[in-house]
Amino acid sequence: MKMTIDQSEFIQAFERMGRAHQFTHAALIALFDYLEEVAPDAELDVIALCCEFTEHGSALEAAQGCCWAGPDNYAAPKDAEELEWRALEWLRDRTTVLDVAGGSVIIAE
Repeated sequence: MKMTIDQSEFIQAFERMGRAHQFTHAALIALFDYLEEVAPDAELDVIALCCEFTEHGSALEAAQGCCWAGPDNYAAPKDAEELEWRALEWLRDRTTVLDVAGGSVIIAE
């Protein structure tokens, strides 16, 4: 038996499981949208999603958490925005990255 849930029910499932603190509200919306796109018939497993995905305040923070050493010396970034972009590209070459409204990112572990 299958049950289709909407975005609100998805977010409530995290709250019921005591995992509402795991992601921001905006990140849960981004995660829901992503899952609807790539696996619309998937079974909801809140704990598995919390293990598989992590929200970070920025791509730079996420990349540094994944042992990114930064850009090559020969091509040093001009500003913080370019550094963030390079970190995002580095992550995208290695894992799934979801952009979240407000500037944070979710990466697949």
